[in-house]
Amino acid sequence: MCQRPVGTGMAIRRVVLLLGTGALALMLLLVLTAPTKLEWLLLRRHATPAAAYSAAVAYIGKSPQFRGAVHIGDLKETAVERLGPTRYRVAGYVELQPQPGVRVHDYYTCAVVYMGHDTGWQVEDLHFERLQ
Repeated sequence: MCQRPVGTGMAIRRVVLLLGTGALALMLLLVLTAPTKLEWLLLRRHATPAAAYSAAVAYIGKSPQFRGAVHIGDLKETAVERLGPTRYRVAGYVELQPQPGVRVHDYYTCAVVYMGHDTGWQVEDLHFERLQ
Protein backbone atom coordinates (compact mmCIF):
# COMPACT_ATOMS: atom_id res chain seq x y z
CA MET A 1 0.00 0.00 0.00
CA CYS A 2 1.03 3.55 -0.65
CA GLN A 3 1.58 5.69 2.44
CA ARG A 4 1.28 9.03 0.63
CA PRO A 5 -1.12 11.58 2.17
CA VAL A 6 -4.17 12.31 0.10
CA GLY A 7 -4.34 15.85 -1.47
CA THR A 8 -0.59 16.58 -1.63
CA GLY A 9 -0.49 16.42 -5.43
CA MET A 10 -3.29 18.98 -5.67
CA ALA A 11 -1.41 21.45 -3.44
CA ILE A 12 1.75 21.13 -5.54
CA ARG A 13 -0.27 21.74 -8.70
CA ARG A 14 -1.76 24.89 -7.18
CA VAL A 15 1.69 26.23 -6.21
CA VAL A 16 3.08 25.51 -9.69
CA LEU A 17 0.05 27.14 -11.32
CA LEU A 18 0.41 30.22 -9.08
CA LEU A 19 4.13 30.54 -9.81
CA GLY A 20 3.54 30.10 -13.56
CA THR A 21 0.82 32.76 -13.57
CA GLY A 22 3.06 35.17 -11.64
CA ALA A 23 5.97 34.60 -14.04
CA LEU A 24 3.67 35.15 -17.03
CA ALA A 25 2.36 38.41 -15.53
CA LEU A 26 5.93 39.60 -14.85
CA MET A 27 6.97 38.85 -18.43
CA LEU A 28 3.94 40.72 -19.77
CA LEU A 29 4.81 43.73 -17.62
CA LEU A 30 8.41 43.71 -18.88
CA VAL A 31 7.27 43.52 -22.51
CA LEU A 32 4.87 46.45 -22.06
CA THR A 33 7.43 48.73 -20.35
CA ALA A 34 10.48 47.79 -22.45
CA PRO A 35 9.83 50.19 -25.41
CA THR A 36 9.66 53.26 -23.17
CA LYS A 37 12.82 52.27 -21.31
CA LEU A 38 14.65 51.60 -24.59
CA GLU A 39 13.54 54.95 -25.99
CA TRP A 40 14.63 56.66 -22.78
CA LEU A 41 18.08 55.01 -22.97
CA LEU A 42 18.53 55.94 -26.64
CA LEU A 43 17.48 59.56 -26.09
CA ARG A 44 19.66 59.91 -23.00
CA ARG A 45 22.72 58.84 -25.00
CA HIS A 46 22.21 61.77 -27.39
CA ALA A 47 21.17 64.27 -24.70
CA THR A 48 24.58 65.10 -23.24
CA PRO A 49 25.47 68.26 -21.29
CA ALA A 50 27.69 69.44 -24.16
CA ALA A 51 24.83 69.00 -26.66
CA ALA A 52 22.47 70.89 -24.33
CA TYR A 53 25.01 73.73 -24.06
CA SER A 54 25.36 73.85 -27.86
CA ALA A 55 21.58 73.97 -28.31
CA ALA A 56 21.24 76.80 -25.78
CA VAL A 57 24.05 78.80 -27.41
CA ALA A 58 22.52 78.31 -30.87
CA TYR A 59 19.17 79.61 -29.59
CA ILE A 60 20.79 82.55 -27.80
CA GLY A 61 22.63 83.49 -30.98
CA LYS A 62 19.30 83.79 -32.82
CA SER A 63 17.45 85.53 -29.99
CA PRO A 64 16.69 89.27 -30.46
CA GLN A 65 17.57 90.06 -26.80
CA PHE A 66 21.17 89.08 -27.45
CA ARG A 67 21.80 91.07 -30.63
CA GLY A 68 25.35 92.27 -30.79
CA ALA A 69 26.78 89.37 -28.77
CA VAL A 70 30.55 89.69 -28.57
CA HIS A 71 31.29 86.70 -26.35
CA ILE A 72 29.25 83.82 -24.99
CA GLY A 73 30.74 81.96 -22.04
CA ASP A 74 32.15 78.58 -23.06
CA LEU A 75 31.20 75.24 -21.54
CA LYS A 76 33.76 75.56 -18.73
CA GLU A 77 32.27 78.90 -17.64
CA THR A 78 28.66 77.71 -17.92
CA ALA A 79 26.60 75.68 -15.46
CA VAL A 80 24.73 72.79 -17.08
CA GLU A 81 22.31 71.00 -14.77
CA ARG A 82 20.42 67.80 -15.66
CA LEU A 83 16.71 68.12 -14.81
CA GLY A 84 15.63 64.80 -16.27
CA PRO A 85 16.79 62.18 -18.75
CA THR A 86 16.64 64.61 -21.69
CA ARG A 87 16.06 67.98 -19.97
CA TYR A 88 18.77 70.45 -18.96
CA ARG A 89 19.11 73.93 -17.47
CA VAL A 90 22.00 75.93 -18.93
CA ALA A 91 23.13 79.07 -17.08
CA GLY A 92 25.93 81.38 -18.16
CA TYR A 93 26.76 84.84 -19.42
CA VAL A 94 26.86 86.78 -22.65
CA GLU A 95 28.86 89.93 -23.33
CA LEU A 96 27.05 92.39 -25.58
CA GLN A 97 28.30 95.49 -27.31
CA PRO A 98 25.20 97.55 -28.17
CA GLN A 99 27.34 100.62 -28.94
CA PRO A 100 31.04 100.98 -29.69
CA GLY A 101 33.03 101.15 -26.46
CA VAL A 102 30.13 99.92 -24.30
CA ARG A 103 30.15 96.38 -22.90
CA VAL A 104 27.11 94.89 -21.21
CA HIS A 105 26.99 91.56 -19.35
CA ASP A 106 23.82 89.51 -19.54
CA TYR A 107 23.33 86.43 -17.40
CA TYR A 108 20.97 83.88 -18.88
CA THR A 109 19.19 80.72 -17.80
CA CYS A 110 17.88 78.52 -20.58
CA ALA A 111 15.89 75.28 -20.15
CA VAL A 112 16.26 72.91 -23.11
CA VAL A 113 14.82 69.47 -23.80
CA TYR A 114 15.89 66.87 -26.37
CA MET A 115 12.82 65.64 -28.28
CA GLY A 116 14.49 63.02 -30.50
CA HIS A 117 16.31 62.79 -33.81
CA ASP A 118 13.46 64.25 -35.85
CA THR A 119 12.75 67.29 -33.69
CA GLY A 120 16.10 67.85 -31.98
CA TRP A 121 16.45 70.31 -29.11
CA GLN A 122 13.66 72.66 -28.07
CA VAL A 123 13.90 75.62 -25.72
CA GLU A 124 11.30 75.56 -22.95
CA ASP A 125 12.28 78.71 -21.09
CA LEU A 126 14.77 81.58 -21.37
CA HIS A 127 15.41 84.21 -18.71
CA PHE A 128 18.08 86.87 -18.75
CA GLU A 129 19.30 89.53 -16.37
CA ARG A 130 21.17 92.56 -17.59
CA LEU A 131 24.05 94.00 -15.53
CA GLN A 132 25.91 97.16 -16.52
